[in-house]
Amino acid sequence: MIQVKEIMTPGKIFFSRNAKLMDVVRTMVEHEIGSAVIVDDDRRVHGILTERDLVWKVLAKEKPISKMKLLDVCTLGAIGVNENQGVLRAAELMKAHTIKKIVVVDDNERYVGMLTHTDIVKNLPDIIKNENL
Repeated sequence: MIQVKEIMTPGKIFFSRNAKLMDVVRTMVEHEIGSAVIVDDDRRVHGILTERDLVWKVLAKEKPISKMKLLDVCTLGAIGVNENQGVLRAAELMKAHTIKKIVVVDDNERYVGMLTHTDIVKNLPDIIKNENL
């Protein structure tokens, strides 16, 4: 079984609940990432901001992004998976919730990374071979 932690993207960039939305967007652009994870002081996940959130909740409604906070537009209560779970289990969760990326946490529920559908597809030959599919 290939574990999520073997193919996930490590979570080196994350934000506090009080972050300014424009600062978050600039960081996303600078680091070429499509989502931002919101954590508390213990790195426990509170939510996620995706490109879709920005388009639907900010741009489409012509809201003034410079005056907004991250909490104004993020999705609270992100779907997560433990880093030690199998990739197929994570893929099942992603399918069930119709999401393209899933937050990865450790055994203490602390944010450690992100698993995307791209991560899964890039590793599909190894996943198939390892799972005897």
